[in-house]
Amino acid sequence: MKQLPVYIVGMLLMLVSSCYKHHPYPAAMQQAVCLIDSLPDSALVYLEAYAENISQEPEETQMYYHLLRIKANDKLYITHTSDSLINRIVEFYKAHDDKERLTEAYYYQGSVYRDLHNAPQAVECFRAAAETGLSCPDKRVMSKIYGQIAALFAYQGLYKESWDAARLEYAYADTAQNFQGMAFALRNMARIYHVFGKPDSAALAYRKGYDLAIQNHANHTAYSILSELGGLYYEEKQFDSAYSILRQVLSHYSFPNANMLMGGVLL
Repeated sequence: MKQLPVYIVGMLLMLVSSCYKHHPYPAAMQQAVCLIDSLPDSALVYLEAYAENISQEPEETQMYYHLLRIKANDKLYITHTSDSLINRIVEFYKAHDDKERLTEAYYYQGSVYRDLHNAPQAVECFRAAAETGLSCPDKRVMSKIYGQIAALFAYQGLYKESWDAARLEYAYADTAQNFQGMAFALRNMARIYHVFGKPDSAALAYRKGYDLAIQNHANHTAYSILSELGGLYYEEKQFDSAYSILRQVLSHYSFPNANMLMGGVLL
């Protein structure tokens, strides 16, 4: 019998290794993966329904299950209260040299420390995520990472560092053609301009973010940015501009008496 060429044997070994690392997950987890970005509450329902069975699964499946639950909670703005589980998950993926999952684990480790009000540790975790994420093809995750870093630096009063991170957030979103991510980055830049005492630059960045979101049908993002611009004008005592913008925001959210409501606020 003829021997297989060496390169074919190598390819087969790689395939076997890949399948071993990420074998098919239970149906409930697969459903959660499909829903977690758009409907995290529904994803969490699937994950909670499988909670009693997960201990019977292989360790890798258990780790990914717990990572998915942390991710769903984060997307639902449920405050993280302990770092013990996410630290175990990070160590697992470090030991198994899984860059994609390790990047995600570092990201949510940063989210946990953010909720625990440990901003310096959170920044270190997000930086670790950025380092491992460089090898991942989806650059949207890099934009999200630098968005978190920008916010954490601003929280610590490190506005120059926050500005640098926001620029990277925008650059990676632009590379990925993630227009909503670009709009969020412009919003973050506007906030920093505001802190620097540059209201005109802040207003311009808010406008650019709003226009970009509207052009790409991200209306919720657009009007959240526009509401911040209205708040900026109000702080700067440009009441006519604030009135016009905030009336537009209220109309978008279908307040039937937006004019009367705004009159009560500003008069």
